[in-house]
Amino acid sequence: MKLDPIRKEHLEQAAEIIDLDGIPKNKIHNLYWVELENEKEYPFKHLTSIAYKIANSNDSESLDFESKPEYRDYIASLGFKINYYEDQIGFFSTDELNHFSNISSNSYRSENPEDVKNGLKLAPLIIKLNKWADRTAPENFNVRNDKSWQWSGTFKSYLWIKIYKEGFQDKIFFICGVGNSGLYLQLNCQRSNHSAGRTKALPNEKIRFFDNFLAENNYQEIPISIDELEKGNWNSLVQKSKNFISMYEAIYDELCILIDKDTPIFNQNINKIILEDSPNKIKSRINDNPSFKGVKIDWEKTNKAAKLLGNRGEELVLNHELARLSNLIKLNPDFNPHKVLDGEGYDILSYSENGKEIYIEVKTTSKGKEEPFYLSLNEFQFLEQNADSYFIYRIFEYNPINNYGKLFIISGKDLLNYSFKPLSFEISSKTTLE
Repeated sequence: MKLDPIRKEHLEQAAEIIDLDGIPKNKIHNLYWVELENEKEYPFKHLTSIAYKIANSNDSESLDFESKPEYRDYIASLGFKINYYEDQIGFFSTDELNHFSNISSNSYRSENPEDVKNGLKLAPLIIKLNKWADRTAPENFNVRNDKSWQWSGTFKSYLWIKIYKEGFQDKIFFICGVGNSGLYLQLNCQRSNHSAGRTKALPNEKIRFFDNFLAENNYQEIPISIDELEKGNWNSLVQKSKNFISMYEAIYDELCILIDKDTPIFNQNINKIILEDSPNKIKSRINDNPSFKGVKIDWEKTNKAAKLLGNRGEELVLNHELARLSNLIKLNPDFNPHKVLDGEGYDILSYSENGKEIYIEVKTTSKGKEEPFYLSLNEFQFLEQNADSYFIYRIFEYNPINNYGKLFIISGKDLLNYSFKPLSFEISSKTTLE
């Protein structure tokens, strides 16, 4: 067989050459990769070709062959593992990430052979980074692939690929990135000018709003250390990345709407609610003659957005109550308005001016004053049992950019005179079935 001259030491010497020179771009994509004892991987045909020349004392004769099963079996018999990758490229390696960390932010000169070699060695890492983003992006997102690793005569200090929705690639985006300590997943915005000024940074006030918005919603970037990558694979990384985007997609969508607004609204009323009278009527959105036409609704995304809106409304009301009762609280610190646990039938325990406990259910909408609101069965039953001490705090025209809205209040007694329409039913037997 043509590979018979190759021994284990020839493959190890070939690997050292590839470590020094990098993998040529036209050799990077391979179905089969050879894993050495140091757990580094090398393209099967490229590694074997170099080993063949070494085995033949660097004779000018080159090895031109197809990757046949018997050839792979022979290399495996020398003590090496052969890995198969359907996408023709292996997983992120410690060596690649350490190499990037060592040269990031260094100057780059095309006339310097060492710089050219270092750039060549980055090629597999960049291909894998783009593959990671392509496999992570949900169907309704786009990917802005980027194969560059240097700018303005400098090796980049970070590598990233943007994942975004149409129209927002230069405003707000998710990031699959490579940093000095491994990979990371991030939600970010355009903070600086790029492409000779063609990509403009967001105004400073919008960047500040973006950062504050994330902080208020307990956002956390996800770092993926080299140690974690050594224990993982493509499937685990992509699943973790998809989960990250799913977790923050509702926040992303809201930010896209808010950041796209005109700048002057960022300077209006902030962090407060204005009390108004109750409306003369609250309209119903239940259609007595439904069309039964199907619609596609992303309930997970809708519920996440509603939860975010509800949490902000509750925080506004809690601050409103603390300010309203500030004198009472100073006289008696035991009076402590606070949010209660889910399932208790209301949102906030507060007090009347004479110190009596009151139960506040907060309902928040970005829509108008006449928009209907909804009670769960648990909330309705609590209302019936505690109508004398129960209040609806209805926030409407809520603006999440400034955390501002308008408020009217309905007492529990008055609320029981409103119209209640059922939206769902529990089904059970009328009699015991035999």
